[in-house]
Amino acid sequence: MRQIFTAMPYVPPKEPEPIVAWLREHATQRRISRGEVLKYGGEANRLFYLEKGLCAYFIAGELTGRASILSLLPPGRTMGDMTASIGAQCNVLTQALSDSLVWVIPPALFREAIFANPTLAQLKFHHAILKEESTLEGMVANFTRPATERLKILFKALLLDASPQLADQPWQKIPYRLTDEVLGQVVNLARPNVSAILSHWRQAGLMKKVGNERWVHEALFQDIFDWLERPDRPKPDWTPKLG
Repeated sequence: MRQIFTAMPYVPPKEPEPIVAWLREHATQRRISRGEVLKYGGEANRLFYLEKGLCAYFIAGELTGRASILSLLPPGRTMGDMTASIGAQCNVLTQALSDSLVWVIPPALFREAIFANPTLAQLKFHHAILKEESTLEGMVANFTRPATERLKILFKALLLDASPQLADQPWQKIPYRLTDEVLGQVVNLARPNVSAILSHWRQAGLMKKVGNERWVHEALFQDIFDWLERPDRPKPDWTPKLG
């Protein structure tokens, strides 16, 4: 699932605990509803930490013709942290995919704390690189891997985020109730294509539904290449096709 870097695609890493502790100490809580926009395009700096729920970074739909998700943001993630830390702007839409609880932090206060504390600055620098690696891995997967594999990669990334050491049970519950539309927005597929792939997996005994929850069998992930986790798997053909 990782082809180049060490971060997982589609789901960026959690914020380092020392920074989370500082954020909670200097922030105020706010509840947001599903569909609520936290930040739009190049608006003034805003900084949030997600405590509960699910959010996402969207690419401007009017430019691509349809909504596309740059990154899914489960709890434990900051939103707007990299731009807030340097007073920059970023043209993405930050939106809640479910009812959520966030901490709201003054960006200027965050910048002062980061620049005044070398330990926090080093943590933030390392974490910012991992977040960018995650974004790039997702883009690379969408550009190079087949549709079916992209969905597998997304599901495995969500499972690993929920439990870094996957349980020994053969069946795993996919975290969050993501619609086929949202899944397609993450892996660059139209909703009917996502639905067809999931239906095929159910018929093959690799996926099942229990109520509104999706469960997948561990066998679904056996053929995923990962240059760190599964170096024994056949490697993709990197040879450029010239002509």
